[in-house]
Amino acid sequence: MEYPAGTQRSYTQYSILDTAYFFGYSPFPMFQTRFIVGGSILFAFALVGCGNPPPQLKPEEVLRRTVIAGRMLDSVAISATGSMKLISGAQTSSIVMSATGVIHAGSVWSLGFRSIMNRISSTGNSNDIGGTLSSPGGGLTYLRLESVSGQDVTAVQEILSGSTVGQWWLLSGDPSKPRSTAVTTPALDDIGTFLSAFAILKDEGWTSIDGRNVYHFTVAARPELDSQQLTGEVWIDAETFYLVRAVWEIKNIPSPIGLISGNATLVLRDQNHAQDAVIATGSGAKFPLKSFLGIVL
Repeated sequence: MEYPAGTQRSYTQYSILDTAYFFGYSPFPMFQTRFIVGGSILFAFALVGCGNPPPQLKPEEVLRRTVIAGRMLDSVAISATGSMKLISGAQTSSIVMSATGVIHAGSVWSLGFRSIMNRISSTGNSNDIGGTLSSPGGGLTYLRLESVSGQDVTAVQEILSGSTVGQWWLLSGDPSKPRSTAVTTPALDDIGTFLSAFAILKDEGWTSIDGRNVYHFTVAARPELDSQQLTGEVWIDAETFYLVRAVWEIKNIPSPIGLISGNATLVLRDQNHAQDAVIATGSGAKFPLKSFLGIVL
C-alpha cells in the first residue's frame, strides 16, 4: 500500500497490514491473486523443506531388513577414516588411516589405503604407508605397497628383499587350492552379519543424508561381546534399507598385535553401481606381515 509523501505509518498499521499481506490478503482486489499465489508458493517451499517422515518401524525390524538388503546387493562403494591407539607390551603406537574402495558379489573387493603410524613411546619413529588391498574371492587377499616413507624404510626394504613399491604380495589364503567361479557370497554379507551382533541402545529418530530420509540408531555390541568395548551409531536408508553410514568407537579390544582403542567412520554409497575392483596380478609371494608390523609399529 502506498502512502503520501511525509505520511508516518503507525506501528498498528505496520503490524496489521503487513500481517494481512503475509497471509495473502490485500485491501485491493486487483492485487489479491498475486498475494495469494505468492503465499502459496512460499507455503509449498516450507512443506518441501520439512520433508515427510519415514514409516515408523521398530528398530529391530529396521536392522533385520538392513541385513537382508545387504545380502542382496551386487556392489557398493565404501570410504573409511579412523584413528587407533595400539598398546603392545611397553610400546604404544598411534595410527591414522583413510581408505576408499569397492565390494562386489562373490567377495571380490579392493581397497586403497593410506596409513600414518607413529611410535608414541620408545624410538618415536613415524612411517607413512600407502597401498592397495585386493581380493579376487576364494578367501585370497593381496597387498600392493605403493608408497613407503619414514624412518624405517631401510628396514622394510630389507625384509621385503628390496622390493617395497608396485609388487603384489599374498597376504592371506592359498592360491593353489581350486576356487569356484560361481558367485555365492553377496557383497555385504559380512557387514550384515556384523550388524546382527549389535543391539539397539537408543532410537535417535530420523534425519536426512544427501536428500534421503534415514533411520538413526545408537548401537552397542551384544552383552556376550562386551557392550563396553564397541559402541557406535548407524544410519540406514528408510526406503532401500541400505546401511549408508556408521561410526564406531573401540575401547581396549585385544588383538594378535596388542590392545586396540580408537574410532572409525564408514560411508557406503553407489549401491549396485560401484566401479570395478582392482584385481591383483602375478603369483604374489607371501607377505611377511608379522615382521613388517614389528618394524613399522
